[in-house]
Amino acid sequence: MNSSQQKPNLFVISIDGPAGSGKSTIAKQLSQMLKIEYIDSGAIYRTFTLFGLNNFNGQCQGNEQKIADHFKSHSEALKIEYQNHTQKMILMDEDVSSKIRTPEVTEQIKHIANDIDCRNLVNETMRATAQKYAVVIDGRDIGTIVFPKTPYKFYLDAKAEI
Repeated sequence: MNSSQQKPNLFVISIDGPAGSGKSTIAKQLSQMLKIEYIDSGAIYRTFTLFGLNNFNGQCQGNEQKIADHFKSHSEALKIEYQNHTQKMILMDEDVSSKIRTPEVTEQIKHIANDIDCRNLVNETMRATAQKYAVVIDGRDIGTIVFPKTPYKFYLDAKAEI
């Protein structure tokens, strides 16, 4: 489903802004206050990255297309589940929520995040999740590309010292 096909009855709160502006902190707090789900878009990118590290000798760079192709042809390989409003990342039936928070994943995630095919798949995953739940989501292009029709768009900005 592309952005022009976003269903109008979705309840999506999008939070955008520069790095370090507090987007994730505010999004998590808001989801807790409203008792709705928080989509951690970074966790989806991290899960793609972990897959790449595990399947391409610890190297995502140069393998982005293979990673995207895998998730295109194996849509069941990645699942997002919620337990007590906490997002769980399930990769090939394994909860990898803690495994995606390693320095190795952090170092390689840029290759996945900058690849258009991987980005499109992550966006599709977020849209599919928002079909199931009311959500708060922060991240790159959330209110412009991923959920352009949501009426609940916020932009946060803060000085670096704050």
